[in-house]
Amino acid sequence: KGCRDCNMGDDFTELNQVLPHYVYVWMGWISILNPENVKEIEPYILKAYAYAKEKFGGKKEGYVKSALKNCNWDAGAFLHSLIEENRRDILGWNYIFSLVENEKVISYCTLSQKDCVEDDSLYPWIGFVFTMEEYRGHRYSEVIIKHALEKASSLGFDKVYLATDHIGLYEKYGFQYLETRKDIYNEDSRIYWIEMKP
Repeated sequence: KGCRDCNMGDDFTELNQVLPHYVYVWMGWISILNPENVKEIEPYILKAYAYAKEKFGGKKEGYVKSALKNCNWDAGAFLHSLIEENRRDILGWNYIFSLVENEKVISYCTLSQKDCVEDDSLYPWIGFVFTMEEYRGHRYSEVIIKHALEKASSLGFDKVYLATDHIGLYEKYGFQYLETRKDIYNEDSRIYWIEMKP
């Protein structure tokens, strides 16, 4: 195993160069230097990510799938169907976070480009926030939300949004009410936002 020689005369100013990855070439990885339009390659990135997650996700992902499948919350079952049917791309880019203890999922949420409110100017979104009934009352939702916010901050975002029908829950975690809009199901969704601290 080893690296590709970085002194091969590649022009790092050229746009849209597809090259063997300099470090992980031995694993069959490629790199795209200076992509002109990230939107065009985003589906390929998501597909590659989904493949890697499926192949290398390990036991924890299995626990999450099982928890979603057996969840008595309709939104959890919907998220499970998105995973099983490989339709997570309707959320745009996305991450699923979970707290797991002794092979059991305690709480989970998503961080994604899209949510149930259609507005391309508002993103990213925290969604699918859920804590298993037997673990409620310990603020595990706050823990998982905080982790998602840290991820959003690491990606360079200074605001994160959340759509819900709850009143008085997310305010405890620092979210501020923005407005109520009709969502894609024609139901009222309260939109909250939080500003990331530098």
